[in-house]
Amino acid sequence: MSVSSAQSAIASVQRDIQSLNRKLADLARDEASKSGRIASVSRSITKSTSISSLESKQREVQRLQDEIARIQDRKASASKDIASKTERLHKAQQDLFNEQQKEQKRSLETLTRQSRERDRILLDQLHDRVIPVGTERRSDANTTYDAFISHATEDKDDLVRPLADILKSKGHSIWYDEFQLR
Repeated sequence: MSVSSAQSAIASVQRDIQSLNRKLADLARDEASKSGRIASVSRSITKSTSISSLESKQREVQRLQDEIARIQDRKASASKDIASKTERLHKAQQDLFNEQQKEQKRSLETLTRQSRERDRILLDQLHDRVIPVGTERRSDANTTYDAFISHATEDKDDLVRPLADILKSKGHSIWYDEFQLR
């Protein structure tokens, strides 16, 4: 799964949840309307209401109560669907997070590879440009070196030590702290 497909899945589930929430709101309004109608019919019953009219009003109240029961069943079903879709949404969000992490890891690996390749090319270029100045080698304090390497500590492992080793292996006399300082 890619980041874009995970995002599409999230958007789809969010639309489904919004639709279900609208449906739930519509059902709640319908239920409230029918409850209001029951209250209105109940208020219209007085001592002077005829028996036939009373029976008719009771049937209407019963019909409205039955409709309210069906609405409540549909609301429960919609709520269950919302819970299910919300669970799917959380799963899709987790999938998106995992895909973003994978993508970041791949990007970091690519950058690391490119950086190593660039460092290797720079080392090769530096090696090719070193011109031996003097080849005299004396063991006293006045020893002449072909090159002096000054560097930042954080560059030592990746850049400086390999450069010094290459230059030394090519026969150059290098003043490098690890070679001269004890």
